[in-house]
Amino acid sequence: MHPAIANSFEPPFDVYARAWEWVFRSEAFISWLEEGRTWQLRCVGPPGSGKTTLSALVVEQLRKEFRDANIAVASIFIIDDLGGREEAFLEEFLESVLKQLSESAADSDFSCCICSSYAEACKRNEKFALRIEMLRKAIYTRLTTLNRAFLIVDDFDRCSAEAAAFLEDELARLQRHSVKIMVTSRVPYHRVANQFLCEVELDENEIDLEHGGNLSVYWQCERCSGLWMSEEDEYNICNQCKLRGYTCRTCGPDARLFEPYTHVELPVLLSNRDMECFLKWNLEGEHGDLGLQSANQHKPPPSALGRALREERVAENIVQAVVFESEGNIAIARTRLDEIHVAQTIQETEPIPDRLSRNRIAMFQAGISRINEQADGRRELGLTAISAAGSESGGTSFRELKEQLRTIVRKRKSDGASDLTLYEALHAAAGYLVVDNTIEQRVTPYHTSFFLFVNENYDERLFLKGMDLGYARPSRSKTLQF
Repeated sequence: MHPAIANSFEPPFDVYARAWEWVFRSEAFISWLEEGRTWQLRCVGPPGSGKTTLSALVVEQLRKEFRDANIAVASIFIIDDLGGREEAFLEEFLESVLKQLSESAADSDFSCCICSSYAEACKRNEKFALRIEMLRKAIYTRLTTLNRAFLIVDDFDRCSAEAAAFLEDELARLQRHSVKIMVTSRVPYHRVANQFLCEVELDENEIDLEHGGNLSVYWQCERCSGLWMSEEDEYNICNQCKLRGYTCRTCGPDARLFEPYTHVELPVLLSNRDMECFLKWNLEGEHGDLGLQSANQHKPPPSALGRALREERVAENIVQAVVFESEGNIAIARTRLDEIHVAQTIQETEPIPDRLSRNRIAMFQAGISRINEQADGRRELGLTAISAAGSESGGTSFRELKEQLRTIVRKRKSDGASDLTLYEALHAAAGYLVVDNTIEQRVTPYHTSFFLFVNENYDERLFLKGMDLGYARPSRSKTLQF
């Protein structure tokens, strides 16, 4: 198998699965599971938001739920950056999908015969295009024998631009063959500034809270949508209203409703409530009963710190402080937990104001090193974009960012920023920059502490890019890193 992909991922032993139950209850996930819904579910979250753990939990849940229903679940975890061998990656991706879909197939299955022919073609070193077509034919044939099929692809951003283009094409082909596809990534596949609201006017006795929000899943009239001249003409119907029997205001009962999109984005960040439950579960699993009433059923005898926390009744305060600091990011929360777990006194659990801990600095520097290992043009783009967006607390608009990058390009007489797209900038930054859902498209560091890491020059590589952009300050002394 290609060294950059794996068929499975084993979550860490201390994963708190309940933190992800909200995903399985979300309208987007429930709708995606339904037969006839053909769009891809794109789970998008910044570094450390738990996407890979979520993918593993989804695979486990699907296999448990559909184990006796002639329904296959395939999963691909991209575990390393793809800097080359794109054709080999695509071929082994498809081969892995085929093998997983065919695990329960009989030897007489026609797709198995094609597999044998494919193996012979590999021995004869047939052309790449022929081998790919044989794999596709075997997969599509196998799909005809299944009631349903699911494919989970984790960490799509690790694909190079060429590999991503190959993979998007294959996913679209599988989607047309009714495969349920879920993809996780740091960077959104397609984001628009529009908010989609339900246009149905409900009776007073039918109004509920779900009706008024921004919709991720909605319906339109197939006939009327082709006649709309502007966004003001659009008539969207939410899932709840469709289930109540509401339909197109023009076509009435004859309307043919459809979902006017091929992808639905589900943001992956924990709510304050879920983060709080995770923190309580983790702390009491390490330090014993702290009076937090967590769901942890395996509390050890109280540690020295645990006894102090319980006596002083400050455990709840620590939990709430970490909830606020984490901003829904589980990896950020874990860096604080690691510090708390080694503390001997309550005072040692308190972070130093306006200073980043060593483990968080190391985590951010590992991310910058990953960006630094990219090809020259993408490396320059990623580091410069992060430095520019991290110069101000509110970030910068994409238009301003693009102009700054263009200035650097002209200075160095190189190519790369004149036709820069937002996706290219975010992808080069490896998800460490995020964009809001507005027309201005404001680009900011993904977390407050990462903004501090960039703005206070904890990393020399970013500091040098800041000098290029003309607003660098002296680099922070390593003696201030705690």
